[in-house]
Amino acid sequence: VGHPRSYTALDIVSRKKNASLVIPRQIIMYICREYTDATLENIARLLGKKDHSTVMYGVQKISNEMSVNSELRGNVEVILKKLNVNQN
Repeated sequence: VGHPRSYTALDIVSRKKNASLVIPRQIIMYICREYTDATLENIARLLGKKDHSTVMYGVQKISNEMSVNSELRGNVEVILKKLNVNQN
């Protein structure tokens, strides 16, 4: 994941596919799916994506990566804490 960087909402919903935006987008997908009742379709629409399958892939990728990457898991936990999300 590297050094934290700030992104604007426009960066996140843009069609840009550079790696520095893909992971943050996928983290948003993961958090929306796991900690809200938003549907895959709603999350896709929120992020300017055409298809819910993009969200399914992103959620699964982050979930899998968190199981082996403690830095990513820690970063997601920090985000959840800042959002005041109950992680239990």
